[in-house]
Amino acid sequence: MMMAGGRTRELIFLLQGSTLLGLSGALLAWNTGRPVWPTVSALLILCAGALVLHLLFRWRGYRAAPCVLPVVLGLNGLGVLVLQSVEPSLAQRHAWFGILGMVLWGAMAWSKLWLSLRRIRYLSGVTALALLVITALWGERVGGARAWLSVNGFQFQPSEPGKLLLILFLAGVLVDLSERSAGKSDPASREQVKVTRVWEQAVRHLHQSRVVLLPYLGPAVSVWTVAMLTLVAQRDLGAAILFTGILVIMRVAAL
Repeated sequence: MMMAGGRTRELIFLLQGSTLLGLSGALLAWNTGRPVWPTVSALLILCAGALVLHLLFRWRGYRAAPCVLPVVLGLNGLGVLVLQSVEPSLAQRHAWFGILGMVLWGAMAWSKLWLSLRRIRYLSGVTALALLVITALWGERVGGARAWLSVNGFQFQPSEPGKLLLILFLAGVLVDLSERSAGKSDPASREQVKVTRVWEQAVRHLHQSRVVLLPYLGPAVSVWTVAMLTLVAQRDLGAAILFTGILVIMRVAAL
């Protein structure tokens, strides 16, 4: 379970981020000559939703790094600020979609559904690849990229749900890897690694790392490689960059 200090740091980050977003909205209103309340209301909605979600996390003992929720708030707030400067009518809609995402996140924390999602990690990875392959074969080309599917007149980008499925797959695999790595460092194994030569220690460490990493990182790298090749065939550079960022960030977060 997340220590109280982690949730306290999260609260501090949220208060700092909310203050910065509020001041940024007020400054934007002052520079554009618009009324302050319509400009900052969408930002305040996001900040209030993030604080409520923080209280739910604290109450339910949800295991999440203290930086995740503040980063989500910051990115959504930045999107609202950009929309307020170029198309104010879309800012409120953006904020409410952000609140919808927080509600879904809170529902998962409340029901602890995230513990059950680990069981379908490989199914999620296969489904993500299937969506990308289907798009590469039968998708419609829009703006130079074959990234859209049309079903009975309804158009959507399969790479969008594919990102969520890829995150679910990588999260499950990396949790397995972390648990296996922790199991490898038991006292008995440490006791038998008393060798005198440096090269023998290096060989032993390399062997243990290969045994631990290959069954878990192998599928993750394979899924990512196939996804990248499919996205290159679709000429969807934006999705390829996002998929690469997802893999890197989640691997670093699992360290």
